Amino acid sequence: MKASISYPGFQRLRAAPLWKLLAAANAPAIIAILAEHLYEADHGMRASEFYARVDRSLEELRATGVDMPSTAREYASQWLAQGLLERTLPYGSDEEVYSLTSASVDAVRFVTGMGRPRAEATESRLQLVITALDGLEEDTDADVERREHRLIEEQSRIRRELEAVGRGEVKVLDKDTALERTREILTLFSGLVGDFHRVRDSFEALNADLRRRIMECSGSRGDVLEDVFAGLDLIRLSPAGRTFFAFWRLLNDPVESARFEEAIDAVLSRDFARDLTVEERRMLRTMRRNLLERGGDVHDTTKRLAQGLRNFVESRQYLEEHRLNRLLTEAMRAGIDAADEQSPVRRTGIELSRTGFTPRSAGQMVLWDPVTYAPPPPVEDGTPPPLDLSAVGERIARSEINIRELRENVADVLSRKDQASVGEVLEAHPAKQGLGSVVGLMELALRHGIPGSGTESLKWTGLDGRERSATVNQLFFVKDKIDELTRIY
Repeated sequence: MKASISYPGFQRLRAAPLWKLLAAANAPAIIAILAEHLYEADHGMRASEFYARVDRSLEELRATGVDMPSTAREYASQWLAQGLLERTLPYGSDEEVYSLTSASVDAVRFVTGMGRPRAEATESRLQLVITALDGLEEDTDADVERREHRLIEEQSRIRRELEAVGRGEVKVLDKDTALERTREILTLFSGLVGDFHRVRDSFEALNADLRRRIMECSGSRGDVLEDVFAGLDLIRLSPAGRTFFAFWRLLNDPVESARFEEAIDAVLSRDFARDLTVEERRMLRTMRRNLLERGGDVHDTTKRLAQGLRNFVESRQYLEEHRLNRLLTEAMRAGIDAADEQSPVRRTGIELSRTGFTPRSAGQMVLWDPVTYAPPPPVEDGTPPPLDLSAVGERIARSEINIRELRENVADVLSRKDQASVGEVLEAHPAKQGLGSVVGLMELALRHGIPGSGTESLKWTGLDGRERSATVNQLFFVKDKIDELTRIY
């Protein structure tokens, strides 16, 4: 496309929230804050918690020399006005909730993606394109003979594969290719986050448009209700609505859901999955749950909008809104007419006193009590207690998890076997720090171990001498990764 044709569109996009965020002088700090606190928050964050967390992040950034002079509340107001944040009041809640808009999600994904090394072209991405093209070509082909020929070829291929399997010949992907395909799947999954936000924004925009049309409707209540129900159909039949509800039906189909879960469990049990990072394994394990949560938010939004529109009309609230809109329009028209006869800056000679005041009751007054504000007694110098080095060492041991000792315990157990679970390490070396030792072993296993397929019961004695137990997902230490522990710690 010629530059003269595409330029106006790009000029309009420059005023969009996404472009303005990326072009902002303090964009790195803003994106870092939004990514830390809201990008992974499935249901947003309560306002008070958001303010507290952002204030802490601002202090940390200022300590590194970043110029962020305002408070979290002030920045939140700015980001709301700029279209970077969305603020809602959930039904039954007493506090507003902040969440990212689709523009902010796209900005975080774009910037974080720039920091990750990625091959320009991979075999798995090419295979995805080829498979999609083959499917498109086949599904749009109306020629009966070609379809019959294609099905016969597919039947022959399946027969050959069955014969090979019968002979014990099975072709599997090599480890590098399998890892590559897994990461492409995770990349596609990450893109769905922004898609859900865009669908939700589309529904919100449709809802605002419907309310505007209801306000402008001058017909009877029946006519308005007819417009509402037509509008609800418009939401369901819009491109975003058709796409989302088709996806939602597929995600909630029992057969497809079972296949989805079985496929994830099977992939995680393969040998190549051990080379995935902890975060990648977590994304795979929680993929369907995250999809249901994200989709559920959008589904709840559609139900909330539909109920809100019905209540808006059935409660006749729209009539009051319509009356206020008419009065405002008449006042503006009268002001325009008056401006032709009188200058808007002409002195009238009338003084107006402000009507605002703060009423206070005499019962609110509190008498001064000198005893309450008496100066405290002077502080006397005390005799410092003797320094007990053993007691100091014990306190340090209790306040900090002894990772080095835990690593040595794992190495000791792996010197006698090829792999060991967290529970087996605890049996050989009891938890000296109680729950702290258990948490430290779980952290080491998550970082440098491999996940199991079941659960395990852990038992230990707390620092108070009481026996405790917990059931956790199985995690194994393997001898092949003991050097990794030694190198890091």
